[in-house]
Amino acid sequence: MEPNPVDPILSDRIQAIVATEKNIDDMMKCAREIMQDLGKEKQISKNKMDDNANSFKKLITQVENELSAQMQYLSHVCVGSSHQGSTFGVLQNSLLAQSGLSSLHSELGQILKNIEPPTQEVDEDNEDEEDSGDADMLEETPEDVVAPRTTSSTVNNF
Repeated sequence: MEPNPVDPILSDRIQAIVATEKNIDDMMKCAREIMQDLGKEKQISKNKMDDNANSFKKLITQVENELSAQMQYLSHVCVGSSHQGSTFGVLQNSLLAQSGLSSLHSELGQILKNIEPPTQEVDEDNEDEEDSGDADMLEETPEDVVAPRTTSSTVNNF
């Protein structure tokens, strides 16, 4: 396999995985030798057993460290990029909230259009009977005006 000149990091990672695969193969060979030595009727020297055990431990530590490093790298790569699984629910909630907000604004607009301020018919004969305080209450107040619709890129989830 020739290295890719465009992405040397990818090439290095692939070579590390190939080396790890070779270490796993060596580890299996070492374990096979230990099992064969234990199966023999002839007693094995303590030094040979210790050497085999130490080489097995060394290989398993190397494999474990390399696999951990590769998994850590992959977790950083996956977390760093957005994918549909992590953003789908948030996007759906946001769209649902925006839809509800626009629906409420349109319904409120319809209600305000349907409610007309009462018209006053002023008869010259009835002017004396009307209280001047009632006319002040019929004036339009700033609270009756609909607030302009605003959109936000973030929506609070409840």
